[in-house]
Parts: sequence; structure tokens; C-alpha cells
Amino acid sequence: MSLQQVLANKEIPFEIFLAITEKLIEDAEQVRNKITWWMTYSHDNPSRLCIFDEHADSESVDGWLKQRFLTVRLPSQINRKTRDLVHRKLRRLPMERRRSSTNINSPCTVDAWVRPGLDYFIPYFARFCPDVLPYERQFHQAVLLPTPKGYDFLQCVERIFLPAMDFLCAHNTTGFGALLKLPNLKHIIVNIGPAEAKIRQPGTMHPGTGPIEGDMFPALARWNAHRVAPLKIWEPFKEKGVALYAVACGFRDPVVELLLDDQGVRVRYLQPNCTCCARTPSLINLSDL
Repeated sequence: MSLQQVLANKEIPFEIFLAITEKLIEDAEQVRNKITWWMTYSHDNPSRLCIFDEHADSESVDGWLKQRFLTVRLPSQINRKTRDLVHRKLRRLPMERRRSSTNINSPCTVDAWVRPGLDYFIPYFARFCPDVLPYERQFHQAVLLPTPKGYDFLQCVERIFLPAMDFLCAHNTTGFGALLKLPNLKHIIVNIGPAEAKIRQPGTMHPGTGPIEGDMFPALARWNAHRVAPLKIWEPFKEKGVALYAVACGFRDPVVELLLDDQGVRVRYLQPNCTCCARTPSLINLSDL
């Protein structure tokens, strides 16, 4: 007997099916396969925005998307009510496929399955290259003045990943400021480049907050030397309650939280490894980042 036939049975309360649907969606949420998406401008979409996967021609991303669909295929095919329940947790966003051989995006025939509370988004950044600066301006316009569909798109962006610290420089105040338009932005993770081998030695990371250790994070120390610019561009994000974390090359999870205030840039180690300091329960679960 098909699901539709079972659903048509008047002796079974529809509330039972809703409860089953919610349980299936809850089970699907336990599969924490994060995907990092690039955001870009797309004139052909009503949202004027679209996403493409981080790795061009990536079969792994296709596999993850297929897995996401399979986990919610059953509840999404019963009726509109159950499908709406699915779409509250897994949002559909327009997607393009980026081919590394041509470096050109091509529209996909289906939308991506996106998990706002799990996936990361990389904002389009031209890195000051004149050839692609017009595309960056179009992207900023689509974010700053979104269409109705564009606003729905932006609501899905809760977590931002910045692959380089260039994004946080004084010359990119417009691009970084555009992120303030994201209504549900919770935190930003920035790649601070390689960390010195010293950070892996036991006893080097202490709990609590402190200054940036230049012998462990040289790129971060250089960025802090221009502290006026970081403080200026971060102030509105701090008021909004957005957290800023840093990940170093070779580390899977963020290493420090960056705290920017009148005292400058300070760090809080997220994975302290010393034995000389008392530990307090961490308010941050690395699995949630």
C-alpha cells in the first residue's frame, strides 16, 4: 500500500502522520554533513542570487546533496503540508554548477538542499581584481537591495566563511558591510592562514582571553597591527551579536575566537591544552561551528 493510500484511510488521524513526519525530519537533522557554498550574483534568478559548491566538479557534494534528499524524500512526497515542514528545515536555493575547465557557472535544473544552521556561505569577493569587480558590485547590490525572493535567500545565511583575511581589510568596508544585511547572521569564521608549529605543542594554549601570540599566528598579528580598521568594520557586527572565529590551516575546527573592542584584538582559545590553568565549562561546542 502506498503512502497516499494509507493517508487516504479516514480511520488514521492526520496528526499521526504529522508526528511521523516531524520524527523523520528530526532524524534527517542528525546527519551533520556540512557543505560550504559560494554565493554569487545571478541575473536569471528572481532572487538575483545563487550558490555553487565550494569545489568545482565535486562528486562528494553531489553525494551529500543526494543523501540530504534521501533523508527527507519520504515526508516531502506525502502532501503539501508535510513538504512545507521539510522546507522549514531544509531550504531550497537556486544553484549553479562551476566547471573548473572553463571557470564558468552553468544553471542547474534542480535547486540545492541547504541547511541554514549547518552550512557555510562564502560571499563573492573579487580580491580587488579589476576584471571581476563588476560582478562583485552586482552581488553587493543584490544583497543590499534584495528582491522578495532575494530576501528569502538571505534569511538562509546564518554562517559565513571567509577563505582569506583580505576580506577583513580596510579597503573592503563595502563588501564586509554588505554582510550586515543578512537578517539571521550568527557567526563568521575566517581562515587566518598557516599557524606555526608551536601551537601544536602541549601547554601553549591557555583558557581565557589574551593578546595575539605573533609567534603562533603571524598573519593574525600583522592584521592586528592595523587594528583601527578591524575595529571600525567590526563594531556594527559586535552590536548585532555576531561572533568571529578563526581557523588555521591544518586545523579542522576553529582555534580561537577573535574579540575586538577598545583594547584591540584579543583571542580566546577554543581548544586550550595547558595543564597550569583551571578549566571552566566552555560555552562553545566546536561541533556546532
